[in-house]
Amino acid sequence: MHSVHLSIFLLLGVVCLVGCGTDNTQSSSSPAPSPQTNRGSAAHDSVPDLNRMPHRFGLWQGKDTPLSPEILAAVGADVVVDRLYHNPEENTQIASHMAVFSDWDTGLRHNPMVLYKATGWKLLTVTHESISSSSMKSIQVSVSEWERGNDRVVVLFWCQLGDYVLFEQSDLNKIRSKLTGKEHPPRLLKVQLQISITRPEGDRDAVMNLAGKIARWLDKPFYDPKETPIGFLTCTGR
Repeated sequence: MHSVHLSIFLLLGVVCLVGCGTDNTQSSSSPAPSPQTNRGSAAHDSVPDLNRMPHRFGLWQGKDTPLSPEILAAVGADVVVDRLYHNPEENTQIASHMAVFSDWDTGLRHNPMVLYKATGWKLLTVTHESISSSSMKSIQVSVSEWERGNDRVVVLFWCQLGDYVLFEQSDLNKIRSKLTGKEHPPRLLKVQLQISITRPEGDRDAVMNLAGKIARWLDKPFYDPKETPIGFLTCTGR
């Protein structure tokens, strides 16, 4: 099936931002990270180890798609994990991009509203939807549809900073003062999923389904399959 790889947008969008400049004066000047590594200690950090996130969520089977050193350097994240999740029952593929940033501004600058527009995509719709991250908590996510030529995609996106969910720079500005003074400020976690549209309603449901499973893992991470709660990885449905 037709699929547009998410890392292409990262490369083109980041290059455009760097080449064209940005009005954000708080960008990071730290050196570029090594591929898929952590630049600082995360002992105080609530962000789980993304490299050890399960490759299987229910029917979704994930395969790592490592980024080139050039893209990693341009992204400026501490940790980047890209995967392609496939649901063989529905022959559906979803590209996932997850990253952790010590520099909050850098992380939020790489949001779909900036990157997709910078690479020539036209925004068709955008809504905020609720997904369950645990039995006691739900979070808001951004779900947008984009078009370029004959290609159409659905993009689901959110950022977490401690207990806050953010989507853009203005969200960060509202809470920055509450977090800046902490001895160990939290790092920003970015989650972005993309699916090429072949079944408008079905594809939107599919990306929401996988996002919910990832959100629940982020809320209560586990690493040893033998310790996985019964039904979490082998739950019914897509």
